[in-house]
Amino acid sequence: MNQIPTKTLAFQVDADRSRPQAEVQQRVVELPLAAADTVDDNAVLVAISHSSVNYKDALAAVAHPGVARQLPLVPGIDAAGRVVASKSANWAVGDAVLISDEAFGTSADGGWRQLAWVPESWLLPLPSAVTPAQACALGTAGITAAWSVQALVDHDCLSGTFPLLVTGASGGVGSLAIEILAQRLGCSVTAVTGKLSQESRLLDLGADQVLLYDDFVDTTTRPLLSTRWAGGVDTLGSAALATFLRSVADGGCVAACGLASGTDLNLTVYPFILRGVSLYGIDCTRYSAAAKAAMWRKLTTDWLPQQGLQNSRTVRLDEVPETVFALLENRHSGRCVVELPPVPGV
Repeated sequence: MNQIPTKTLAFQVDADRSRPQAEVQQRVVELPLAAADTVDDNAVLVAISHSSVNYKDALAAVAHPGVARQLPLVPGIDAAGRVVASKSANWAVGDAVLISDEAFGTSADGGWRQLAWVPESWLLPLPSAVTPAQACALGTAGITAAWSVQALVDHDCLSGTFPLLVTGASGGVGSLAIEILAQRLGCSVTAVTGKLSQESRLLDLGADQVLLYDDFVDTTTRPLLSTRWAGGVDTLGSAALATFLRSVADGGCVAACGLASGTDLNLTVYPFILRGVSLYGIDCTRYSAAAKAAMWRKLTTDWLPQQGLQNSRTVRLDEVPETVFALLENRHSGRCVVELPPVPGV
């Protein structure tokens, strides 16, 4: 690179939160790029080639206060690219990297931009088995699915007589978890979805059975239900998680990683005391850098969800709004990769 650019193209979101029903502004803009002598020591400049659109990004894109912790904000919790300038001894120009941190895309600008100065601690090596586009097709959804599956492995749920269950199965985490469990680990998996149109896709991913959400959820106050599952992955929370926990077999584990249906959990302690059920929370940002890198290697080799990669689609920055509203309106399934235009001369 001959010279560090002074601007970067980005998709920025802004709103006036002092107004109760403020219109959110979403636009592709040129933003100034900080000069190297103004950023912290050990900062690294990454030319981002790809990002993705997660449900969390969709919430940030409409300025949801629980996600967009600063405004204006560039969303995008996933990003992959290469180092083009470095003040760090640990990262060199040309290194292929992922950006991974809880603040990225929430309380600090995220990956929907061409260039980003980030702390060295936010970087992970791009796994050699995948391209930047493939890494973002997996993204936070893929690594969350992998950590969820690992929790089931650690709790010895894969050798039980009951099948495993995955709720919110047509979403990114759910569909990737099904493929890993069924096709990579040979497990019997039942999928729960609210979309009848997704049944054939979920069966193709390896699910043995597909249940519709309304047929699965039990809204009674019974403290325990008949045992049906060895454990599994819940991406929904609320009534789905309460139903799930009350029907897990002795010693089973539910890896909870989402709250698409709500944050409430109305049940008794009976599943935990009488059946020894474990509820294991998944937050893929809280692990060490070494653990994250190791899980990415596993996800992109032994556990690689090939169909998940093949079924992803790619959009430009100016096509992001349609994807955002499709996600929020439950019209979207699978993974969506954002391809950033290259920076001239970089």
